Amino acid sequence: MTGKIISIFTNKGGVGKTTSAVSIAHGLAKKGIKTLLIDIDAQCNTTEPLVGIDPANNMYEILTGLKNIDECIRPLDFQNNFYCIPNSEDLTSLEPVLISKGSTGFYTLKEKIMDYCKKNYNITIIDCPPNFGIFVINALFCSDLAIVPTESGSKNSIKGLMAAQKFISEMQASGNPDLKLFKVLVTKLDKRTNIGKDYLAQIHDTFQDYVFQNHIPSCVDFQYAESMNKTIFQNAPKSTGAKAYMNVVSEIIYILEL
Repeated sequence: MTGKIISIFTNKGGVGKTTSAVSIAHGLAKKGIKTLLIDIDAQCNTTEPLVGIDPANNMYEILTGLKNIDECIRPLDFQNNFYCIPNSEDLTSLEPVLISKGSTGFYTLKEKIMDYCKKNYNITIIDCPPNFGIFVINALFCSDLAIVPTESGSKNSIKGLMAAQKFISEMQASGNPDLKLFKVLVTKLDKRTNIGKDYLAQIHDTFQDYVFQNHIPSCVDFQYAESMNKTIFQNAPKSTGAKAYMNVVSEIIYILEL
């Protein structure tokens, strides 16, 4: 069976996008699934805790043709089956270059990584920028599943999710018919509050089968892990947050029939 590629994106920051990308990737590796995590967000929030700041052999070099993908993959020594491709802030300068190429610029990431990732990894996770820009289009053009995190109780999140769903449909129609799956992941949920309960009910009513059955609770352990440059599984493996992400990982494995 060929590997699967998952893009995690949103058009709003601060909703747990990078935390979700890192936690899901680490959780998959803990399940014995050979997993590659790719950072294409120029903020490099995935890169810093895993390999440090401004690393050599990164996504900018792959996309500009300076390096091949196999030269930039790093095994992560704290977890078997877990690999990453770091990013560089230099990636920001590549955005206008890709845009200037017109529609051909949408396929740059696909041409550079897709075949290799599908042949060599069970799952590849792409952490995207918090927008609907050129790098997100590139990621969705080579993905099988798109996951959109949404913060519980956020005032405009329903509109944002509907925009994301429409954007994914456009990507399916214009460049990637293999992008058949879309899932909403509710984060920072507090089920003890009426706001949390009402929001969760509204999300499930609006998006129905497109919502993960498992949700990510509001949990200070995520902040502690981030402050120590560690994943939730390194810092607090028995926490409610870690358990919630492992449940999401189990759903992903079921959805992708791994």
